[in-house]
Amino acid sequence: MSSAKPFWPARRYKGLAICHCHTTPERSKELHNIWFSLVFVVTPMSERHAFVRTPTTPSFLGSPYERKLDASTHTDEFLIGGSESANEPWKLSAFESIRSFKYNPVFGGKSTTRAPTWSPQPKRLQRTALDWASLVFYNAMTYLVTFPFFALSAKVGLVNGKVTSPETLQRLQNTTKMAATVFPIAFALVVGRTMSKVAAWHLEKGARLQTLEQLMGSRTVFGAVRTQFMLSSYNLLALALVFIWAMSPLGGQATLRILETSTQQDIANSVVNYLDTTGPSSFQGTNSATVFLATLNGMYFSSLTAPNTVKSSSLDLWGNLKIPYLTSTGPDWVDVNATIDPSEYSSVLGIPLFNVIDGVSVFELESTYMQLDCTNVTAVIGDADVRVQFANTTTHAIGTLNGTFQGACCVDPNAPDCTASTSWCLGVNNFASSDYMWQRPAGLINITGEVPQTTLLYEDAPYNFGANTVAECQVTQRYVESSVSCNKTSALTSCAVVAQRESQLAHANSNLTWMSFSGVFDEISSLMPAATGSYQHSGMIDYTQKYVLNPNTSVIMTVDQETGNNTVIGDLDPQLIGKRLGQLFNAYYIGSIAPFTMNGDPELGQQVLQPNNATLANPVFTSITGENLINSVNASVTTESEIYKCSWRWLGILVVATLIMFVLAVVGTYYDVRRHTPEILGFCSTLTRDSKYVTQPGPGGSLLEGFERARWMKDVQLRFGDVYADGEAGLMAGEAGVDGEHVRSLGVAEVQMAARVRPGRLYA
Repeated sequence: MSSAKPFWPARRYKGLAICHCHTTPERSKELHNIWFSLVFVVTPMSERHAFVRTPTTPSFLGSPYERKLDASTHTDEFLIGGSESANEPWKLSAFESIRSFKYNPVFGGKSTTRAPTWSPQPKRLQRTALDWASLVFYNAMTYLVTFPFFALSAKVGLVNGKVTSPETLQRLQNTTKMAATVFPIAFALVVGRTMSKVAAWHLEKGARLQTLEQLMGSRTVFGAVRTQFMLSSYNLLALALVFIWAMSPLGGQATLRILETSTQQDIANSVVNYLDTTGPSSFQGTNSATVFLATLNGMYFSSLTAPNTVKSSSLDLWGNLKIPYLTSTGPDWVDVNATIDPSEYSSVLGIPLFNVIDGVSVFELESTYMQLDCTNVTAVIGDADVRVQFANTTTHAIGTLNGTFQGACCVDPNAPDCTASTSWCLGVNNFASSDYMWQRPAGLINITGEVPQTTLLYEDAPYNFGANTVAECQVTQRYVESSVSCNKTSALTSCAVVAQRESQLAHANSNLTWMSFSGVFDEISSLMPAATGSYQHSGMIDYTQKYVLNPNTSVIMTVDQETGNNTVIGDLDPQLIGKRLGQLFNAYYIGSIAPFTMNGDPELGQQVLQPNNATLANPVFTSITGENLINSVNASVTTESEIYKCSWRWLGILVVATLIMFVLAVVGTYYDVRRHTPEILGFCSTLTRDSKYVTQPGPGGSLLEGFERARWMKDVQLRFGDVYADGEAGLMAGEAGVDGEHVRSLGVAEVQMAARVRPGRLYA
């Protein structure tokens, strides 16, 4: 008996050892030469079956052994020794592979209709119709993945410089973001496939291993760089591969940077219409005030109590333009500060503008206002006799009392000429000739001769407080030219005066003011003091007086202001009194020119007289005398629009990267068509080709592609470990290592033919 230790446990078995092998009786003596490739099944009495891989020659089974030959079945029968009882036989069956055993129903294998082995019949090396269809389909897909990037590049180039639309911009931005993710994937798909096709063709033709490794290792960005360093391959092919793969991240980043937006300025001409402040007041006519008085008083009161932000703004409550006081004389333009004190505006009510179009409009308009210079202001305490009693303009012949203050109200209700009693009164000391009692300064532009300056007298009468103010103010009519800038969007219009100078046009004498015409002044002096309520003898002051005292709305709407405690207008700076009184008188007069045009209705602009039209489309723009109340001026409009801006540099990178991808798709197709051999590079199933450690499903199979072989052998378990050689896993026959240690060999084999590696062993 041999002292060799059997590789299975020492157990008693009963039966015959039957070896099924492809051999003839004449060659049965050479059986030991092929045992290493057989699968043996030892069936003990207590178990159904077991797998055993025999890694050695028949000497392993023990010697001597008896052999009986059955020529009819080509079966060798062995009585196997090597156990505790050499005379007790085991039952041993040998198969060519585990696969052939798995499908053997005798040993409880699976029942299947699929053949366990591939066809051993030889086939011609040529493509079938299905192969060609598959080739065309997959190569066409590599072309198709490049087209969206060409289309994106073309779209971005075509929209460059065009005005954006929210929907299109959003869609393009979403597309570029998505393309940044898809491009590296598409690039890897096309270029990686091409590398495999080129390598397969070179392998068929015959190529250096270095070239094959460079190509197959360069199927990703990192792999392209790593492969060259690991192989120390610094040649033109390495440079080309790194350059090609550098296009992948560059192309992905390019999609994010090819499209931007910028602002484009376009300059065009337009016509802006505005209210002519030199126009006649609607007070010019008998009982004309009854038509619009409620509207005028409502606007006046709202302006006095408007929020402080509105009072500080360049626009009034309805979006009308407020004109600042001109601070200089002469033809030179003077810049106006962006933020000025509310008292620096000439009126609390602005000038309506019409047909201001979207964009930044710059134009110059002409306007006029009264300026009051109050030099003689007296705060009278406890002495009502010093107040001036006005001569009533309604009971005296116009013009007969020049030099005497005349007005429609009076501070002494017991005076014979008094027809109205309010908490403050207004009078002037001279008028123009009675021939012009319903005129305006613009109607006397050709009048020559000396015109005396008008003095306006303001008096308040808060009797309960024991103090009142008397102020004399010189009145002049100022004509100014203002440079206006309007910025209009679809949602908001913002206009402001940015510069001013004295008007360069011909005008009437500046001493002729809106209050120089007795018919008009009679209406103003009687209606304006009562516009916010008459409080004489009530112990309170009205909102006009409140505004003069302090225009801050939060102060106006307080109890102290209501009762007038510790508040006397005469205690204010005379210049400040003049500015604030001027703001109110100007507002009341401007509001009386065309009160129904002040409401900020944008539709009115469509009805305004255009330069070539003969009539007005809406009577609210016509005075009671039939005059046109609208001026027109040319405006330069700068429109800022958001446009698409193409980054040509990044677009060029994207186009180049996409072209490289397309060219490589063509190259991949070229080599795919020229290749005749099966594609085996890059497949794990290639490890099983021609391997003595892996049992093939059958003879042949050399024409199988990598995927086909993998499908056939998908159940085979492989291991990279100590391959069986000479009786023990990993031993190399006839060799010994240091100090007699065996030298082992690593290889890929089926798990039954390879043991797991152990660190520290000696390998060759």
